[in-house]
Amino acid sequence: MYLKRQVLFLAFLCAFGCNSATQDANTSKPIPDSLIVHTGTFEKALKEAGASSKHLVTILSKKDCPPCEILQEYVKKDFAIRRYANDYLFYLFEEGSSSNWLNQCFYITASPTAIIFSPKGELETIISGARKDIFPKVLEAVISKDTGAMYSGSRTRADIEGAALISVVRKSYQAQQYEKDTSFTAALEQAHAQYPYFYNAYQLSKRYALQGDSVKARLFAEKALAHNSPPELMLYQSLRNEMKTLLHPDYDATKEPHITFAHNHLDLGAFPVQQKKEIVFTLKNTGHKPLRLKDVIVSCSCLSVEWPRKNIPPGSSGEIKATYNISKAGSFNQYAYVISNAVNSAELLTIKGRVN
Repeated sequence: MYLKRQVLFLAFLCAFGCNSATQDANTSKPIPDSLIVHTGTFEKALKEAGASSKHLVTILSKKDCPPCEILQEYVKKDFAIRRYANDYLFYLFEEGSSSNWLNQCFYITASPTAIIFSPKGELETIISGARKDIFPKVLEAVISKDTGAMYSGSRTRADIEGAALISVVRKSYQAQQYEKDTSFTAALEQAHAQYPYFYNAYQLSKRYALQGDSVKARLFAEKALAHNSPPELMLYQSLRNEMKTLLHPDYDATKEPHITFAHNHLDLGAFPVQQKKEIVFTLKNTGHKPLRLKDVIVSCSCLSVEWPRKNIPPGSSGEIKATYNISKAGSFNQYAYVISNAVNSAELLTIKGRVN
């Protein structure tokens, strides 16, 4: 009998004491031990967030990205994030998915990046990187409408950040969501005047083309193509071809040079410090016009490259030789942009490994 009373007493303590430690102090709802990060389409995510009256956190990620893996694990397991399970819905979108337009719209090339939307689908803010010091603070700021803290992690490839960045990309996002609504055109022009980048010029060109204003459509197509930094060439390749076709209806991308690499990504494995590593990337012109490499831009002075200076005829091959000079131990992930006259005018090469 005594043992039975003890068991009942312990069960009573667990029911009231244990659960109170895992409940949301504001809603009294339980906080899960592990937060679910969903996958699916952006449209599905918006619909689910709206139906549950939760804010939506979309995490833009990619494969073989250690910071992405760190952020995903942090979001799933850390109490600082789990405590917001009743306020937020979390979705993961990997590079190459149907959500790539989010990267294009918000001018995002770095992973991971989180974009937060309201339950109504309105853009709230952006968090760049896997920063544990900022992530929970921004989640709290969105709930409490603290605009001072809400934009503290808002950075992309744009030259502006914080509230100014969100103001510009919010208009691009609205124009994307309501593509056929002409009332958003004026706001988009204001955003372009405030901070022009490829995507808002591209959107304006497409909008004016739909409205039958070929003069303005061509004007903004030219403005869009004038944005030709390596990240923009990478991010907007297919959209750039659209703009070229708008300006030159007889443009045929299949007749242009095309650069194809045997491998874009190389894992060098583990090797000793102070040892130079030589890497060769083999390329081929799989297009129909001579290929000309214009530049190879590297991420670090520790990486030196040599590339063909002469034109590469259709069907012919060439090599980009890279030397990695190692000065300290640890994991590394370096990259190089290959800029050319090809239809895929910016290709990304990555090199990773570990120095022991």
